[in-house]
Amino acid sequence: AMLEARFLAGHQTVFAEMQERLWRGLQGRRGEQYISEKLDEQERRHRKFGGSVYLQEPNVKEGPGGLRDFHVALWIARARHRLATLTDLSTLSLLTPVEVGQCVQALDFLLRVRSELHYLQSGKHDVLNLAVQVPVAANLGFCDGPQYGVERFMQHYYLRAGGLHQLSRRVIERCRERSGSHVEAMMKRLRARDIGDDFVELNRRIHILPAQQACFREDPVRLLKIFWYRQEMGYELSGEAKEAIRSHLDLIDDGFRRSNRALGFFLAILRAPRGVAETLRQMHQLGVLTAYVPEFARIAFLVQFDYYQRYPVDEHTFLLLDCLESLH
Repeated sequence: AMLEARFLAGHQTVFAEMQERLWRGLQGRRGEQYISEKLDEQERRHRKFGGSVYLQEPNVKEGPGGLRDFHVALWIARARHRLATLTDLSTLSLLTPVEVGQCVQALDFLLRVRSELHYLQSGKHDVLNLAVQVPVAANLGFCDGPQYGVERFMQHYYLRAGGLHQLSRRVIERCRERSGSHVEAMMKRLRARDIGDDFVELNRRIHILPAQQACFREDPVRLLKIFWYRQEMGYELSGEAKEAIRSHLDLIDDGFRRSNRALGFFLAILRAPRGVAETLRQMHQLGVLTAYVPEFARIAFLVQFDYYQRYPVDEHTFLLLDCLESLH
């Protein structure tokens, strides 16, 4: 609450002193502890509310991709950088101007959905139940056509909530990776272990160091190979590695899709005994899967309004792969 405080009336100097004391109290270990506690709290909340953005009946406020995810990202950004407004996300290079615009659109849509839920239920109601999805969709202008309006509405919901979820994580990752002194950053680079193809491993995460930022331009097939490394070694991708992947999606063109080398690594990912679903899921989140297999874009966030269809088609596909893996 104090992080979000705004001066309305009273003594400006008292307010400024409160903000300064709060800021000083969030430096060093206290700040790291605060961020760690917020992330632990978020993880527990995600587990409590289904663990996925793509539930049949999502919680618009507390579930993954809900409004609370972005609140947590803003609190961490305010604790780390004294963020004041959404536009500061761009000024501080925590998001690009385009990404800030995407956040605003997603927030606007989710707030409209939540307001409709409150109106229809005559009180606080944050769960987008099947029973209310049809009237909410109609009230927000999603009319029936070649596709049911409610299905287009839920497809749009998953698109916006999934985007907000990813953007929130991006803000948090950039806040955490930029903490520490220049000396600490240099020590991290010295401890990094080369794993090949200009990728390094540090603290069980795959990084791309500043000197190797052109690695994808030099060999675009590395856009698939990095996921193969992730799967084979069991490491996560670092924030800067994800950013590098997103910014080089233009390299996946028709020539890339016809490449036998690219196909070889893609098939190697699919044939692995474990981690196939999770690897494909992250490739999808970063835009690589739909760039390499454009047909997959047609099922992204695709919904069938039916009690038994509990997930969009893309997520249903990943869950099927999870189940197949569990049979080994």
